[in-house]
Amino acid sequence: MDVKPDRIRFDDCLWKSSDAKMKGKELQKFTKNVMWCKNTGVLLTPAILCKDIEMFPDCVSWVREQTQEGLIYPDLHGFDHGPYASRSQLEIEEHLSRAQEWFKANLKVPAVRWVTPHGANSPAMQAAASKYDLVIETTEPPVVDQKALDTRLRETGDLSLMRGRVVMNHYWERGLRLYRIARIIEYQGVHEAIEATRVELNVKDHNICWNKWPQ
Repeated sequence: MDVKPDRIRFDDCLWKSSDAKMKGKELQKFTKNVMWCKNTGVLLTPAILCKDIEMFPDCVSWVREQTQEGLIYPDLHGFDHGPYASRSQLEIEEHLSRAQEWFKANLKVPAVRWVTPHGANSPAMQAAASKYDLVIETTEPPVVDQKALDTRLRETGDLSLMRGRVVMNHYWERGLRLYRIARIIEYQGVHEAIEATRVELNVKDHNICWNKWPQ
């Protein structure tokens, strides 16, 4: 039986980048990272910032189409990226109400998970989430940051590290770690992924990708 994480989640979708090199390329970066993972057989869940993603109507359309085809399922990140842990329950409920309305109008599905900004959590957030049929997910286990997972896979080659986990990355992060993890999942082994990607990558890029990994 294949060893896989439960989900790969993409946070901050689609926060407008402050990186000058990425300005105007946010949609390209986001879709490329998601599509890198399409052959893993793992559920892909972009965490949506409703107020921010509206600046990228092409991205809204893309998420809706991919959702309708069953390739991804969007989670809620927030109506905005604000400090939810310090907000009142009434204020949070207003945000979640607007977010659920936005999801249904623009993505044609309700949000079922609230992947909170910075892993925030509070009694007020829990109460508000329950009112809108949302389950809060923070950054605590079974969530694992892609950087930590990538390092452990390089050190041990142990695929069981992924079992039952939710791999967290931010859409704007450098995609090399995510590419490696996706290929390790797809080919079910570190050595297998290294060998298979010799066809996908030129020699220089392959060396950069797997630098310091056991060959």
